[in-house]
Amino acid sequence: MKKLLLSFIIILSILMLFSCQKAENEVISDANGEKQPIDLDNGANANDIKNEAQTVSAEKNDENLENDAQASKENDVDKVAKDGNENLNEDKSSEKEQVQNEFILKAIVKKVENDRIEVEVIESDYAFGIYWILTSNTTKYYNDNGSIINRQNIKIGDAVEISYSGQTMLSYPPQVVAYSIKLTK
Repeated sequence: MKKLLLSFIIILSILMLFSCQKAENEVISDANGEKQPIDLDNGANANDIKNEAQTVSAEKNDENLENDAQASKENDVDKVAKDGNENLNEDKSSEKEQVQNEFILKAIVKKVENDRIEVEVIESDYAFGIYWILTSNTTKYYNDNGSIINRQNIKIGDAVEISYSGQTMLSYPPQVVAYSIKLTK
């Protein structure tokens, strides 16, 4: 911005000098818009006008910088307030977001291990083949009626619906972390 303003002032000064040399006894406007005759013999008026133009430009530049600083400060305050509100809302809606961000895999259980269940996906928008379903302390298990059951009730050959975040670990076979596993008929 400063380079642009400096370039503008230099160009303006050059133009003013050329215009002073072109016409003797012409009048030009100073920074305040008042008409002044050009004295080509001593050149004082052209320099005065140039200095006044630079002063006005510098004042406008300072004013623009102050306005930019104020706008930036207001933008920062708005951003902090918005982030604060998002954090408050995030705490209240974290459970809702989990439900909105769930993806479902329909699969057949192939193997049950301590920390994971191997399944073959039979229906999904994004997955197919063999997957490892990782389980945690927060994973919930349900029977086909929607009642909570223990993990030990999941057996090889069971049809299940697995809800997860949609994030898949790039391994072979792919892995997902289950929110819940529901037995289906």
